[in-house]
Amino acid sequence: MKFSIKEEYLRQKDHKLRKIIDKNGHIVFKPNKQNQFDTLVGIVISQFISTKASNSIFKNMKENFN
Repeated sequence: MKFSIKEEYLRQKDHKLRKIIDKNGHIVFKPNKQNQFDTLVGIVISQFISTKASNSIFKNMKENFN
């Protein structure tokens, strides 16, 4: 089976991925949603919330352990 350059790179760098790629063959990307903008906005918002939460937790830890 002929793999893309990127798949060959992954096969060479990671033994576990090599097994997965060899077993499943070439994987075609098929977006699930019609509107990719919604997906992008969701990712950005979740990262922002996660960053904000982690900053808050870290700030509380510094305040309580100093």
